[in-house]
Amino acid sequence: MALDEWQERFPNARKTLLFGNHSNRLNKYILKNAKALHGLFTLEVELGLERRNIELVPYGQYQMYQVLDCNLYLRHEPPSGGENIAKPSLKKLLDCSMICGHTHRIEESSVTSFKGNVYTMHSIGHLTNHRSPQMEYGKNPASWQLGFGVITVINRENWFFQQCHIKEVGGKFSTICDGHYYEV
Repeated sequence: MALDEWQERFPNARKTLLFGNHSNRLNKYILKNAKALHGLFTLEVELGLERRNIELVPYGQYQMYQVLDCNLYLRHEPPSGGENIAKPSLKKLLDCSMICGHTHRIEESSVTSFKGNVYTMHSIGHLTNHRSPQMEYGKNPASWQLGFGVITVINRENWFFQQCHIKEVGGKFSTICDGHYYEV
């Protein structure tokens, strides 16, 4: 499992998982179709978040997670939607940078405030096999990009975001992250 690999690779790193709209689907299904299982079978338990010491940030309208003590925040959905979310979202932010998912695209945009502060909005792509039958509902999954991000914090003012693009070639997925090549 990918979570096991990350535990081995970064044993001392603080790990946080932000749930998104898809993460709620299992619980909604159980509540609608199998109420007797409610609370017994959860995504958090199945992923082993507690035993892996992974903090969970639940999905919701006001989801916002501050990275350590930085002026960088994470959330599943961007403050603004649309085809090009990075730039419009920056206009809605107040004095912070943000990383989000939800749109399944990789984008980055930066602005400089009147005070000279640079703020960046990152959209990190997705980790879904868009060729699977479950993805047939998508309007245009071919426009989605596979990817994820890694944040390294030096101190409050000095943090780095590494966008890791995933390529699919010949039915295999690969990426380079932190200088290491991975393939599945």
